Amino acid sequence: GRGDLNLIAIWRFIQNADGYLGVTGGVKFPTGVTNGTKPDRDLVAAAAEENGEELEPDWEKYEIELQPGTGSYDFPIGGVFRYVSGPVTFKGNAVYIIKTKGARQFEFGDVLTTSLVTDVVLNPESALMRTSVGLDVNFQYEEKQTVHGHKIADSGGRILLMGPTI
Repeated sequence: GRGDLNLIAIWRFIQNADGYLGVTGGVKFPTGVTNGTKPDRDLVAAAAEENGEELEPDWEKYEIELQPGTGSYDFPIGGVFRYVSGPVTFKGNAVYIIKTKGARQFEFGDVLTTSLVTDVVLNPESALMRTSVGLDVNFQYEEKQTVHGHKIADSGGRILLMGPTI
């Protein structure tokens, strides 16, 4: 199914030939599907009935983390920049996303995400195709998720990713 709709804006309050500095913000609207069901639900229900088992409420729905939508309004706010010095380009951003309670009383943790990309153009005189190489570094911190107001112990955390760019 379709996912949630994001409306994001960037205001570049400083912009020149060397780059820009700006702020970004927006809203994520809960337009995505949050009640997708598992394809084998009829077989599971029949087996449970046959064995005299009682199933949990919403058992036939995929977990909210696996749904295309969250059912929540979320609010990203942050800063962006780009700076060019000769053949070297630096780009980056830092965004904090305020998450709200969504479908089935589930709330994803607020998220801080940062990114820094450095590229070096190897053939700046080329009119046909410029080739660049660089490094991309991303850091993300997510607070614990909650369901019905209770924190989920094995959620949230920090991750650092680094990789080459071509």
